[in-house]
Amino acid sequence: MKTYTTTLLCIALTFLVGVATGETAREKSPENNEIRGIYAADTSHLWNRLHQTFFVRPEAVHGDADSVDPPLWRDTSGFLLSGPTHQAAIAVLDEFLSKDGAAKVSDPMKRAVLQHDLWNVFDWCASIDSNSNRPEGNVAALQSRLAAVIGQLALTPSDIAVLPDNLASAGASQTFPTSYDPENPKTPFLPADLLDPKGPWVCVRGAVPGAVAPVHVSYYRGNSPFLVFMRLPEGRQATMQYLSELNRASALSAEKETTELPLFPVGTTVALLRQMAVIDTTGKIRMTPLTQTLQMRVYRQVGDEVTDHENSQAVFKFSLKRRDLFAEQCGGLTPVDWSEPIKISLLQRNDIYHPKASMSGIKTVMQSCIACHSCGGATIHSVFTYKQDDWVPGAHSMAANKLRLKPTDSAIENQRTVEEKTKRPEWKRLIGLLDDGA
Repeated sequence: MKTYTTTLLCIALTFLVGVATGETAREKSPENNEIRGIYAADTSHLWNRLHQTFFVRPEAVHGDADSVDPPLWRDTSGFLLSGPTHQAAIAVLDEFLSKDGAAKVSDPMKRAVLQHDLWNVFDWCASIDSNSNRPEGNVAALQSRLAAVIGQLALTPSDIAVLPDNLASAGASQTFPTSYDPENPKTPFLPADLLDPKGPWVCVRGAVPGAVAPVHVSYYRGNSPFLVFMRLPEGRQATMQYLSELNRASALSAEKETTELPLFPVGTTVALLRQMAVIDTTGKIRMTPLTQTLQMRVYRQVGDEVTDHENSQAVFKFSLKRRDLFAEQCGGLTPVDWSEPIKISLLQRNDIYHPKASMSGIKTVMQSCIACHSCGGATIHSVFTYKQDDWVPGAHSMAANKLRLKPTDSAIENQRTVEEKTKRPEWKRLIGLLDDGA
């Protein structure tokens, strides 16, 4: 069993990276940063220009204008907050507000996506340390305009009701296999039955109260709830039986590092699903069925004796592409290639476009998944939803016999995340601005 220190070092090593690493970040690929009509065919459309302003860094020679998250880090100090990029942001937001930009696109799905994107930017802006060197006047100007646009893009209950389940759409398209093929461990698969409450996947949570995957939720500031699922090869009943045996054994353990816990079988899969929340016309946070990312790890080997971590797990990730979502292509979900450079990641504070930004030796998304989740070996300790005493803030002193992996309900877990979001300072700031008629 890995110690807390070892696991923390593994996680830090894995995640201390940015949009890309080393030379990859500086390879020229300008086509990725071109406006190619995400919201409308006309590249000069206001919504396209708005998206471009917040998702493309002028200094980036390698980027992706259709990435899930904007290229913002906790110590980003220039982009959007000063100089030409700040002026451009203010100008395009003012144009949106003065020319009734919200009326230029009526599609609820596009409105939901744009609102969520700008909400992400607002949360970043509202989380800026008041003692930082960012110009306070510029920060306030950006916040007030973002809040006003977010309010204008608010969705009605009927808007939210028609938003599609793009994960189900992707499954229905039959673009990808629906199950893992052990003979082709790098062939992506997309389980159409992931959210079926009676299907083989069991939604699980850990012992710590609050949102599932609390580090993920905290990093994305709560407007993207996460769900964790587990599936044993034999299906739902076998998974439930394993969870019962695991929790029984965990409850009987008295000391860390000496716990005898049952092994799950080869072929067991753990999935992390990130979905999109929006703000409705009453100012309340509402969940949508829109999937932003899906990550899966299939255990090809299990046991404490496993040392070939590069091959002991098969990892997969699907990410949302707005252009494909709007074109109704496979629900907008695209598999991440094994060679794709790692992008914005947990625990990354440093803006990778800063001249002194540090880079990790880990270069790809898949490498980061393996490096992080091999910290616990090929056992239940690599499922961090269970092993929360290693990585959840405030849980480091948790006794081993308090650890659990419990079956739960996805709707309940989403609601928990929403409730936690309403307590966060950036949410209170946004609501305050909306109430003041920003």
